[in-house]
Amino acid sequence: MKFPNLLTQTDHGLMLVNKGDRMVGRNLIEKGEWELQYINVIRKLIMRHYPANQPIEIVDAGANLGVYSLSLHAIPGYTVKVHAIEAQRLIFQILNANIALNGIQNVWTHHGAVSNVLGTMQVRCPDLNQVANFGAFELMKDVRNPDFDGSAYLPVETIQTLTIDSLGLEHCAFIKLDVEGMEHLAIQGALKMLEAQKPIIFFERHKTDYAAVIADLSALGYDIWELPSFNVIAMRKGWELKVTPSRKLTPD
Repeated sequence: MKFPNLLTQTDHGLMLVNKGDRMVGRNLIEKGEWELQYINVIRKLIMRHYPANQPIEIVDAGANLGVYSLSLHAIPGYTVKVHAIEAQRLIFQILNANIALNGIQNVWTHHGAVSNVLGTMQVRCPDLNQVANFGAFELMKDVRNPDFDGSAYLPVETIQTLTIDSLGLEHCAFIKLDVEGMEHLAIQGALKMLEAQKPIIFFERHKTDYAAVIADLSALGYDIWELPSFNVIAMRKGWELKVTPSRKLTPD
């Protein structure tokens, strides 16, 4: 595919998008947004539960093109620091381009996979010169319900694995986990921080060991809300979230 990337204006900012991305990219090109409903609710939850005029940290794990990083790097009344983590090298390059295109200075990008250990792993990332749902690519081959639909891959690469605990967070308010079956490992690599800070967590449940995630989060004092499209929000007990009969989220 010649010139596979294009610039498009979105509700999240000016974004470089791969034309062959049949999910996130297509929605950004055709609709100008991705998961804006969730992003708006998360922003309201942060503003409700965290005092203004204080620093907060956000982790965007499986950042992909950077939609969540672009949307949450600036929240009125807060000093925000975002850690955006992406494992696919070519998508990581697009992520960095999107941060730079919007002149954002408070997003730190990390090329690697969020896991429960510091180390390395061998992966064959998708070739972006095809049509596929690149955000669905699974780094591990033994995940539940795999659904990546691509067929062309790059040569094997070695990438770093990192833990959320290793980021040294002190004021974490929100974690987004979109790591295609590695959610339970990401949680296990964040247990110290989660016990101390209990940030809001937004993640997918259908590819991971969901029972292990529930057990870990329940032991840490979290309640869990299951949402459409296999999404989950976890918050500390006593914090409320409402889902209307039409499945629309509301923090009220």
